[in-house]
Amino acid sequence: MEKPDQLPVTEKQVLIEKALEDLVTLFEDWSDEVPKEILRGRGEYKVRVNWWSTVTAWLYVIKEKELIEEKGLTTRIEGFLGTYSGRDYWKKGRKRTTKEDIAIANSVLKDVIAHLKRWS
Repeated sequence: MEKPDQLPVTEKQVLIEKALEDLVTLFEDWSDEVPKEILRGRGEYKVRVNWWSTVTAWLYVIKEKELIEEKGLTTRIEGFLGTYSGRDYWKKGRKRTTKEDIAIANSVLKDVIAHLKRWS
């Protein structure tokens, strides 16, 4: 009989570990600062579309793969995705990202990371 630490790793476990790795990096290593100028590909700031695209992509995967069991957190993720994803939100001419937008994203990320850490 195999010992528990020798059991094959499931797809869900692999996905949780990868999501955690990426989300922690996005949460901790990218700046909350809102520069006055538009960055155009410079720096790791949470105002950048690439940051938002990656965050929303991970949250979509987490929701679709049912990696979150807490209904309240799932509802928050769905609300976040409804607000911050899709072509209409990211079209040219939209408002610039605000400190409030970043605070909302950070709050969701913090809770998702804490939840996933319980299963890693």
